[in-house]
Order: sequence, then C-alpha cells, then structure tokens
Amino acid sequence: MVVLNLFVAIQACLEEALGPGLVLTSEDLGREETCLGSSDGVRRHARDWITARLQRGVTPSEILVIGHSRPGMNNMAEWLSTEGIAASFLPDRRMDGTVSVSTIHSSKGLDAAHVLILNAHELDGLEEAEEARRLLYIAMTRARDELCVSFARPLWVMGEIARAVDAESTP
Repeated sequence: MVVLNLFVAIQACLEEALGPGLVLTSEDLGREETCLGSSDGVRRHARDWITARLQRGVTPSEILVIGHSRPGMNNMAEWLSTEGIAASFLPDRRMDGTVSVSTIHSSKGLDAAHVLILNAHELDGLEEAEEARRLLYIAMTRARDELCVSFARPLWVMGEIARAVDAESTP
C-alpha cells in the first residue's frame, strides 16, 4: 500500500493530471510515501492517520474517509468504531461528532478539512480511464486543507499526479 499525501494544492495537481496546458500554481506541496502490505496495514494506517489528527485537536466532523466500494466503506466505518473512533457511514447513519465515512459517489457535495481516500487502486478496475479520473477528482476535491490518498498497487492516474507534484517541487 502506498500512501501519498498532497497538501493545499489539490485542485492544482488535478488540473495538471486532467488537462493539457494547465499548470500547477501552488507553492506549498508536501509528499509522504509509506508502504503498507496488507488490508490490516491499510486499516491500521487509516486509524493512525485519523487518531493523529484527533490528537492535534481536529474535530471528528472535520475528517472524511472515502473510497469506491460501498461494502468496503461500510466495513471501515464499523471497524473504526470497534477501534474506539466514532464513525458514521454516509448517507445511511450520519451522526454529529463522528468521523464521516462514505463512498466517492455519496460524497458529492460534501467537504472536510481532512480527507483520506482509501484503496484508490480500486479505480483501476473501471472500464473507462476518464471515469477513474472523474471519480478521483470528485474524491480529491472533497478536501479543503489536507488529503491523503492510499493505494495498494500502482495506479496510473496517481502516477500522473505524483509526476506533477515532483515537477512542481523541483526547483
């Protein structure tokens, strides 16, 4: 599992990945990559990522965890609850004071200061490349301040974004 954190310039990175001639404009990009080898590693990373933000004083309602698979995201919400992190699976069970967990499709119109996209590699299974780009765009633009995208195997669209980040960060 590779985790790529992009801070602040989410929109700019997407413009670079989605359209020719568009240029990155952010001056403040950060990047972190971590290898997570299993679904347990993915869950632990999500728990630790959420816990770190909560310990910094971020309120649960400022955190959104999203992914492609409805059953997978429902299971994640339940697992987070067993780990002591109050979580609501949207749109079914929205509760105040909880971390929101949603599918990409259900996240349209939502935003949060801190967004974690789980298992972005699932988008590779889509038949159309443009559909994968569109869904990743929807997911990434839910974040106002911080975005963490996790994927377990190489994902071509994340490669595009990583190259854009590298190009922007290179003096």
